[in-house]
Amino acid sequence: MMNGRANGFPPMQPDMDPANWTQIMSRDFEDFQTHRKSGLDRYGATNPAEFFAVLSEVFFETPQKLVDAYPDIYEMMVKFFRQTPL
Repeated sequence: MMNGRANGFPPMQPDMDPANWTQIMSRDFEDFQTHRKSGLDRYGATNPAEFFAVLSEVFFETPQKLVDAYPDIYEMMVKFFRQTPL
């Protein structure tokens, strides 16, 4: 919310590419809106901020589900959170 609204685009780590984040998250958010992914809360399809929130929860609680559904997002979150929960 650093730009005034929740939009699913958090401040990046210095070694992350914001354009890559935007491309992958946009692509996978669009996919999530039309395809049911096992273990991912459908509330995440509401908007990009909720998508990020839902995926962050899955990243920490059931990371294999995120890897199975969106492996590129899992890899970005490893860099973002600087953790490897798998």
